[in-house]
Amino acid sequence: DRLAQAKRAGYWQRCRISGTSFLLGVVLVALSYVLRLATSNSGFESLFFGLLPLGAISVLLSLLPQDRRAVPVASCIHMLVFAVSATLAAARAVPLMQWLSSGLCEGHLGPKYCTSERFGDFWYDGVDPIPSEDALRNINIVYALNDCAFFVILSCCLIYVARGFRRSSSQLLRRVWITCGLFFATGSGVAAVATVLRSIFSAQPMNWFSPLLLLNSMCCAGACWHPRFRSTAQSWLSTRGASASSAAGIASLIGGRSATDVLKVARNSFLSVQASLVSEDQMFESAPNRALSKLATRTRLGFADAFVSHSWQDPAPEKWMLMQRWRSQFKASHQDREPTIWLDKFCIDQEHIADSLSSLPVYLAGCKKLVIFYGPTYFKRLWCVIELFVFLEMSKGEDDIEIVYPDGDHEKVVADIHSFDPMKARCTLDQDTERLQAVLEAGSKGSLGFKMRLQSVLLSALELR
Repeated sequence: DRLAQAKRAGYWQRCRISGTSFLLGVVLVALSYVLRLATSNSGFESLFFGLLPLGAISVLLSLLPQDRRAVPVASCIHMLVFAVSATLAAARAVPLMQWLSSGLCEGHLGPKYCTSERFGDFWYDGVDPIPSEDALRNINIVYALNDCAFFVILSCCLIYVARGFRRSSSQLLRRVWITCGLFFATGSGVAAVATVLRSIFSAQPMNWFSPLLLLNSMCCAGACWHPRFRSTAQSWLSTRGASASSAAGIASLIGGRSATDVLKVARNSFLSVQASLVSEDQMFESAPNRALSKLATRTRLGFADAFVSHSWQDPAPEKWMLMQRWRSQFKASHQDREPTIWLDKFCIDQEHIADSLSSLPVYLAGCKKLVIFYGPTYFKRLWCVIELFVFLEMSKGEDDIEIVYPDGDHEKVVADIHSFDPMKARCTLDQDTERLQAVLEAGSKGSLGFKMRLQSVLLSALELR
């Protein structure tokens, strides 16, 4: 009951944050299209590319990779935005191409294609001198090419996102972020070219706010493409919602304290250490060492790269090699940045061990990924199983877990996963075993449901490896 209450509280807190961000984004997107369709004035064209990126990013920031229902819905909304924008580009490009191919313009500036009733405001806003037919033709050529390119790019974005529906929610969300960035960059590029051409050919001064709005659009595109921006925003959101509250609820079952108190203590005591500071000899024994705690630094929940899950009874040299392999792979994929990890021997406060142990589930929730250094005793240690239990109760999936094991042990790991039984795992003390087994039974689906769900997630994670 305590775990369920913590989950409900976290759910409503997450709804308040994500709901506000989502609604704000929808309003900005809708307003941008209303302004875009209501007039062809160049100022509103620039305002469209100013408001739309902010609205789209606001919607995306309300989502987490593990939102298996919300991510597909939001992806459909973004596909609708792409489809409407592609249709608008085609609707403008087709008559332009017809005029260019025929070489005729009704009365040189006829009402169908050439005057302010359809396109003229976008070019010269009714300000004299009206561009000559040659100048107007040059503008039309560039506009037609830009719109055709815009249509092709948006069509490719639609296909790319649509194919993501067959993948996990985190991979689908990543595709939406990437295509939104491409959409903003392409759209702002087209508008920038249009603004410059209008200023050159029609002798109309450039709107002072147009460059600022286009710069805003390009900055939003860069944010969409920058993995650090996405992960930072998602990490912050995950620590304000059901994930952290679920972890706090589990911690309250372990330590006998309220979920609110546990969450407060965890936020004030969360530490992480750079993986480069961990030496091989420090992995040989689990005995507390106060000197190692000085290497760890205070970290905000949600900003540590990985929670290291391992068994101290597994061979130390083997775990050390696994850590160095994972560290090298992380640096290769993060521009040589050193990973920050939560490792028990470094990050448990030796002066307040009881508080640190009771906050362990929240510490896990405060890391972006769970990394398992697998060994022969891993599934036999109940604290390791509890870490996996917390991971699933936070609604995490196979994209958020990484299993690192020795080369050639794949089949052995798969066999161990299939034979895994959480109720056979043990702690050193019998009283701890009984207490933690009760926590497993208190889960949303009991120990049997936890076992089946965990086996599915771990096997899927191995396939992604």
